[in-house]
Amino acid sequence: MIAAIEQWGTAILPDRMLPRLLQPNPAPDLVRNVRKMIEQSNASAAAYAVMAMRDRMDFSTVVHRMTCPAMVVTGENDVIIRAEDSKALADAIPGARFVKIPNSGHLSNLENPEAFNAALLSFIKHSG
Repeated sequence: MIAAIEQWGTAILPDRMLPRLLQPNPAPDLVRNVRKMIEQSNASAAAYAVMAMRDRMDFSTVVHRMTCPAMVVTGENDVIIRAEDSKALADAIPGARFVKIPNSGHLSNLENPEAFNAALLSFIKHSG
């Protein structure tokens, strides 16, 4: 992905990423908006973002020590991070809340903003 971005810029990203970011059969307006955001991104920043995700540390073995309120959110149709994996992460964090946003993929905040915002507001309200 990094080599492709460096060679062709961000124009190659929408066709590669949209099927993974959004649930099957997403709203056409959403596809257009996300495509536009991706196409307008800076190629260097996109390449560095991929590098950062590739090189990030794995903290999964220490999340059990978290003491702050936590919520793990997943889209029910997320193909990047499966709901089962997100649930396992939430189960590993003491007291964490797990929320599966219906009718959404990896970009649940954009695909189902009503459900996402309701979950976030509830978490903020009850985590004080």
